[in-house]
Amino acid sequence: MNHTLANGLEVLMFLANAPRPHGVSELAIALDLPKSHIHRLLQTLIENQYVEKDSARRYAIGIGALRLGHSLLRNIPIRQVALPVMQRMVRKVHLPMTLAMPFGNDGISVACVTHDGQIRDVTETLGSVLHANSSASGKLFLAFKPAKQRDEILAELDYRSITPNTHCSASSLRKNLIQIARQGYSLNDRENGVESASLAMPIRNDQQQVIAAIGLSGHYTLFTPKSLPVLVDALNQTAEEIQTHLMEKQACPQQPQLSTTQ
Repeated sequence: MNHTLANGLEVLMFLANAPRPHGVSELAIALDLPKSHIHRLLQTLIENQYVEKDSARRYAIGIGALRLGHSLLRNIPIRQVALPVMQRMVRKVHLPMTLAMPFGNDGISVACVTHDGQIRDVTETLGSVLHANSSASGKLFLAFKPAKQRDEILAELDYRSITPNTHCSASSLRKNLIQIARQGYSLNDRENGVESASLAMPIRNDQQQVIAAIGLSGHYTLFTPKSLPVLVDALNQTAEEIQTHLMEKQACPQQPQLSTTQ
């Protein structure tokens, strides 16, 4: 293994998740690496714009890392399959639709289509983290994990309250996860915003493993007992169509083109 590369990636991951810039000494302690090694790694990362240094000699994630992350997310294969399907359904339901994938204990947004069918690739949507205790997709991914893994995650989650409806304990969230697994979809009812709600449906592979989630979001008044079955059906249709296209693509992989030059 290339330890320098591994350590550099560890520095990047730490800064990507850090709410504030950090100095060399802080990074050395947090990552258990020598200060001299941290300094050399940072210089290389700065040269490539993956890390930025402020006037107080503290370091934060740079624009290069953000650009790389967005490029990777835009080229995820499932996104290319899902976007046309999402756009067609959005034009029927007139609500924003998001495609998410598992990301650690949470979820991450990899595609967003606005209520009028436009693809929205901005920082606020593409790559945003969908938390396991307060988002429809995050809860969905957790609900369908193996029981032992789910219980381990429940024990270590940060149950910080965002709204009065946020799940602030493992017992509260566990009850909701059981309901999600039973009904087959996840509802976020003002759990991460006092006026927002969202709905998520699993997308599965040919082995019935949950590999992604398709979701709708909007003002909570749009997710009523009367409208919910219609929205659930729309998401179910979308998920099934995406699953069908994914399986067709796997069954008939694109063949490389033969060169016509001699």
